[in-house]
Amino acid sequence: MLIAPENTDKKAVPSPRRLHQILLLLIVLAAIYQVVDKWLIVAFGMHGVDYSVLWAAGRNVIEGHGVYAERATALGNDHWEVFKYPQATALLFFWLGALPGEMGEVIWKSLMLVALFASIAVLGTIRPRASNVDTDQMQTARLWVADHWLLVVFFLLAACSPAAMALRLGQIGPLLLLVMSAVTALLWQKRNSAAGVIWTCAILIKVSPVLLAVPLLLWHRWRAIATATLVGLGYLAILAVTGRLSDEWYYFTKVLPQIPFLARYVSHSPFSAVIEPTIGAGLSELAYNRLQSTYGLAMIVVYVVALWAMRRRGADFARVLPFALIGITAASPLVEHHHFVASYPALLVQLALWCEGRHSTRMLALAMVGWIPIMLSGSAAPEHLGQWGLYIAGWANLWVWGVAAAEGLRSPSTLSSAQSE
Repeated sequence: MLIAPENTDKKAVPSPRRLHQILLLLIVLAAIYQVVDKWLIVAFGMHGVDYSVLWAAGRNVIEGHGVYAERATALGNDHWEVFKYPQATALLFFWLGALPGEMGEVIWKSLMLVALFASIAVLGTIRPRASNVDTDQMQTARLWVADHWLLVVFFLLAACSPAAMALRLGQIGPLLLLVMSAVTALLWQKRNSAAGVIWTCAILIKVSPVLLAVPLLLWHRWRAIATATLVGLGYLAILAVTGRLSDEWYYFTKVLPQIPFLARYVSHSPFSAVIEPTIGAGLSELAYNRLQSTYGLAMIVVYVVALWAMRRRGADFARVLPFALIGITAASPLVEHHHFVASYPALLVQLALWCEGRHSTRMLALAMVGWIPIMLSGSAAPEHLGQWGLYIAGWANLWVWGVAAAEGLRSPSTLSSAQSE
């Protein structure tokens, strides 16, 4: 009997292991491309207007003046003449004011670049453990994300356009991201005392993280509250000794109340989306500030009531962290694209919870409907987005916040069914 020769022309089918290696290579290359293009070429190839105000504030400190030596005014629609943050950052980096402008900016952006990479390392310490539920149809995906956690963190941050925008503008955002990442990781690991110290640093960079006091109090994270209070009092004591306590008072009573009105044209919050195209142009500064204060207070009430309801329903602290973190920007009447870096750790917490079977797959998919516009919204120039395009990220952030609220309000008894969705 003659045996037909084996067909040697048939192409070999790549093994699953080979396909997996190719996938990993594509993810790494895509992340590296984004970093080289957005974090290096673009960011260091343009002047960051926000660095200029930090440099000027540093000069004021060196010359013995107050950090807020000039009244906060807007230059055009989106450029600022003075420092509009708590003075801690200006006091810490005052030495930049002694350097030539271009040299100082390169050093500053280099520090912020290091902060972005450090954020990846810090968020990598969360290290979720994939659930071992035999009936879980998403088990393979959970295991893959958990096994490649650091790569996932790197890829998502590389794709995060608010982080890239903050870097190229010379913003303080990358440093805030690093601090908020550390707070998130420490709270995840239940290292409350250290979390309280770093949380105070976040408040000194930007006031809005003070909202985390609500979940910390409701979930009895007393050590975090205690260490934060001690560090805060120590900081105020230093200001009093150095004669700069009046600057802190001036910031909270004069500078901070002016910011929403002066920056209203570049805000992407739902508040701005409703007010600006309708009655915004006809409002005086006083009327506008009263309206935005009412909106902000209402959102804070929603924040507190939702967290209280989650506590009553028995949600553990890790499951409410996404809602608490996203609320830092969602509750604000003034939101710019680069502000979303403060909420970025919430996405990683949601993924980590999902890997451990403590977050619904369906709810994570709904959250990604909002996260994707947030991550990509800063990729296009505002003039290309159009007026309504400016508000996409703000509405998307509100959507993600709502999804996080729904997930946090889920009864613990429903988590087992959520694992098999």
